[in-house]
Amino acid sequence: MKDIVATIQAEQDEAIRAEHAGVTIINGGPGTGKTVVALHRAAYLLYSHRRRFERGGILVVGPGPVFMNYIERVLPSLGEDSVTLRAIGAVASDVLDVSSDVVDDAATAGVKGSLRMVRVLRNLVALPPGAPGEASGELRVTVKGEVLKLDAAQLARIRTEVLTRTRLNLGREIAEKALVASLAVQVPDDTDVDPEAVPDLITDSANYRDFVARWWPPLTAGQVLRRLADPAVVGLVADGVLDAEESGLLAASYAAGGPWTVADIALLDELTAILGPVPDEPDADPLLFLEGLGEGGEFVTTADKLRRTVEADLHEDRHETYAHMLIDESQDITPMQWRMLRRRGSQASWTIVGDLAQSSWPDLDEVGRAVRDLIGNAPHRSFRLSVNYRSPAEVFELAAKVVRRSYPKADLPRAVRSTGRRPELLRTSDAALVSDLVDVLDRLTDEVGGTVGIIAPPSRQAPLRRALHQRLSTRMNPANLSRLLYPSPLEAKGLEYDAVVVVSPDEIVAESPGGARVLYVALTRPTQVLVTLDIGENSGAWRPAD
Repeated sequence: MKDIVATIQAEQDEAIRAEHAGVTIINGGPGTGKTVVALHRAAYLLYSHRRRFERGGILVVGPGPVFMNYIERVLPSLGEDSVTLRAIGAVASDVLDVSSDVVDDAATAGVKGSLRMVRVLRNLVALPPGAPGEASGELRVTVKGEVLKLDAAQLARIRTEVLTRTRLNLGREIAEKALVASLAVQVPDDTDVDPEAVPDLITDSANYRDFVARWWPPLTAGQVLRRLADPAVVGLVADGVLDAEESGLLAASYAAGGPWTVADIALLDELTAILGPVPDEPDADPLLFLEGLGEGGEFVTTADKLRRTVEADLHEDRHETYAHMLIDESQDITPMQWRMLRRRGSQASWTIVGDLAQSSWPDLDEVGRAVRDLIGNAPHRSFRLSVNYRSPAEVFELAAKVVRRSYPKADLPRAVRSTGRRPELLRTSDAALVSDLVDVLDRLTDEVGGTVGIIAPPSRQAPLRRALHQRLSTRMNPANLSRLLYPSPLEAKGLEYDAVVVVSPDEIVAESPGGARVLYVALTRPTQVLVTLDIGENSGAWRPAD
């Protein structure tokens, strides 16, 4: 890091020292030092506005745990250890008991990240618990022989009216008052019962109590989101919002019953905001006798005290907030994730660092709109980092051709280093893949003294790593074996390796939501040597024409 500090360039220093208020946007292609600039900016803000940012806190958000492990080692070397670092899949750990680094397939991630999911989730909360069409869609209570009832349409209307005024976990009391009022007016005037006693007769009914417990239970975000495993539920809540294919992807992703994904974390956070905190159930405590009270004195239990505290706290959001939000690799933040971040920086100043040419999100216009919505009328400023210090010019020439073909508007930096070594574009077969890759890696670990990254499409990553480890553990000395790293194309963002082998570039394009832009990321990771390995005679569609 001391070497980096000594080589900070004028355009980087200008971005580091920019005014703190409002939104600062730092754009730059691969190897331009965006992350270094961002971390120096965090240190600069803490140094120059110590009281504001040490008290309010700075949250630094990056794309994944591999990247965060890297910057966790870097920031303390700048003398700052009061910054909160979180991968995007862990941002909501302040209100959720879970974080994730599991990634959905490209199509499913696109559905879950879309802003349309806000409507889906609100419809989901409004949908009463239970399978669609269950008999619990009607409430019947008998008072002095009179049958009082509310049908599904009336219940839905009450539910909707309550949810427009308050969050579900805060709304049960309001909902019950609406239920009782709607039932009480059905009691005929000539019934032999005191009208003031009717509400108690209704709420004392076992049918009423059982119904309310089923119809308006306290719910966690996870309980609600798992309902999307039922295609019938998805069909109801996504009607007119998602098409049939998107609805199918959504239902299938939860039907599998796997762990929460990175995209799910933003949905769970959205649901937490819609639902409100789950009220705690106070334990029954013995009565506390308050001395000094005469006749008419009050007995107060510990449970009473706790209940009052909980009720007050329930109306407050429990997510943490910060004085400054620093978002690295911002081009990959989905619209739903931007909503999650904004909850934690509603009053914050922001530094947003990214490069649209490296975006994994399929709709770049949607990404741009999300950032513009964030800025609003706040003061803002933009900086462009124009020099690529990482990639050899020979490597970046190839990568630039790849990304320009799919994204002509890419703002590409100028590569200033040259090694005289052009990328090796090799070809193999499925049968020979492991054997050929072993030979390449054996050679590269002799040619470079640092790390070697093997970047493969998600579908091949785990089996390829197992096969390589089995073969190389008997052929390669342990020191060289430890220098081999296996990031996915998305995990490689913001990182660099002395040499990189990109396995099956065509499949990386096909399996990534950003297509060729994600391949561009993989191609720009090496500081010295790039090798690509196509699989099959008909592969190589990614290769630019000479």
